[in-house]
Amino acid sequence: MPRIPHRLLHRARRRSAYLPLLLRATRDLDAAQNELRWLREHASALASSKVAHKRRTLQHACEARANGRPLQYLLGTQPFGELNVLCRPGVFIPRPETEAYTTYLAQLLLSRKEKLPTRNGTLSLRVLDLCTGTGCILLHLHQQVSGQIPDLDFLGVDISRRAVDLARRNLRNHVANEVLGSAAARQVVFKQGDVLQTNAETRPQAVPGLNTILEKSTRTFDVVISNPPYISERAYNAETQRSVRNYEPKNALVPEGEDKQDIFYLAALKAASFVAAKLLLFEIGDTLQALRILRLAARLLPSHQGEIWREWPSSTETDFDSMGSMVKIKGNGRIRALVFWAVGSGSKI
Repeated sequence: MPRIPHRLLHRARRRSAYLPLLLRATRDLDAAQNELRWLREHASALASSKVAHKRRTLQHACEARANGRPLQYLLGTQPFGELNVLCRPGVFIPRPETEAYTTYLAQLLLSRKEKLPTRNGTLSLRVLDLCTGTGCILLHLHQQVSGQIPDLDFLGVDISRRAVDLARRNLRNHVANEVLGSAAARQVVFKQGDVLQTNAETRPQAVPGLNTILEKSTRTFDVVISNPPYISERAYNAETQRSVRNYEPKNALVPEGEDKQDIFYLAALKAASFVAAKLLLFEIGDTLQALRILRLAARLLPSHQGEIWREWPSSTETDFDSMGSMVKIKGNGRIRALVFWAVGSGSKI
């Protein structure tokens, strides 16, 4: 990482004694000033009315940030659409790109709601979210579509007890703050489960396998979403930021075992087949991974057609040649997600 120019440090110090600390994390003065404002507000809300206490709280926060601690862990939250998602150490922090494709998915579902199923005469949508983390995807999706789709049934699964507890807390907080309607309390459920295991007996701590959870639910799902661990060990060590490696949970990014970065997609595709999902959305790392998962899906879900979404998906399309067939790529930025639609008469949401 390049050194911070002395002139920039001098400018920062003239404005505030805290800014040189934050520059070590942001490397940009405007960004450092924004973070200082947010940390000041947070310190004022946490600390007593004594000025000295507020200053100590702010000083400790700025020092932690200078050492690479993520801002979201210091503030305790991350904006995600209309949500203010609680963030805690040990649970992966939601990213803007995830918010972007979740928002676009909600827009697509609403634009095609006449193709959604009806259950008991009511427009309905059932969504399964694998590796749910903070629960941000399901909660944001619920907030976006609940006004027009009354019968919602959302299930989020994660192996981490800490993640599931935090997702449940996020649900309660957003219902209490009326960001989500009261119906969300019964329409959104988070459960601890192992996406890679088919039953509890294969694990000594009896974490239920995904199939066990799905069999007990006795439901089909219209949509399966997953932002799983998908980064290789090599890419994790060479390409991720120091703050990510030092502070965020590695198992939310890197699957265990060598050359296993695609293993969660295999499990997610099998789950999608099991629940008869019509639409799948998976976050991915790069073009090579997209090609591998497209080949895997062609074998496991031949009735589904794939397309690629960039970081900021939109109706703008280009075509990409994958194994002799053309795949649509939507939006701008880096490749970020794979989407699979069921094809055939009346099957596409």
